[in-house]
Amino acid sequence: MCRSPGAAEAQAAVNGEDGLYSGRHQWSELLFGAGDLHSPDELVKQTGGVVVTDSRNVYDRLVTEVMVIKGAEKRTSIELLAIKQSQLYTNVELRWVHSEAQLANSLTKQGGQREYDLFHKMNHQWRLVEDPTMMSAKRRKELGLAPLEHKEFAMRSAASGWKKAHQVGIVVLLQLYLHSASSFKGDRPFPKEAQGVSLPGLVTSADDMKFVG
Repeated sequence: MCRSPGAAEAQAAVNGEDGLYSGRHQWSELLFGAGDLHSPDELVKQTGGVVVTDSRNVYDRLVTEVMVIKGAEKRTSIELLAIKQSQLYTNVELRWVHSEAQLANSLTKQGGQREYDLFHKMNHQWRLVEDPTMMSAKRRKELGLAPLEHKEFAMRSAASGWKKAHQVGIVVLLQLYLHSASSFKGDRPFPKEAQGVSLPGLVTSADDMKFVG
């Protein structure tokens, strides 16, 4: 029986890694032979394995070099030692993804078919989203990021769009200023020679504004 959501996530991770160990062992046998039955870890190591979790609790406990048994749920930490052992002896990797990038959600949550639908649309392929800031799915939605979109690429695109919008804003202000100045002098409303404004990397006119470079 699980006493908390964190304990449930820990048990799921341990059970998943246990099945992963068995699968890696069998696959290595098919590729490299039976190996030494007294040292199964050596055979398992020849096939890579990754444990993917969306639990910060599980990830934070296992990402450290040395795991310390402390906190309110010591039994949970003891269970996670099985994964820590596999990290040391079979080189299993640990990855964290936000909840909407966790394909297993379709197996454990009611109404969680969105991940599987996306998996089907992607021709049964999936992406492990790399995000050093570990941004939650809710925060990603607020920033307009797709579930499997890498944050750095999206932020670069947003910054590029902001830069262009900022340049357009500068041009509009300059044109308004020129228009006001010409009207104050009693000249024609918008002199032809004042319609072009040059900025670094940008060429604009009153009728058509195009980005160059």
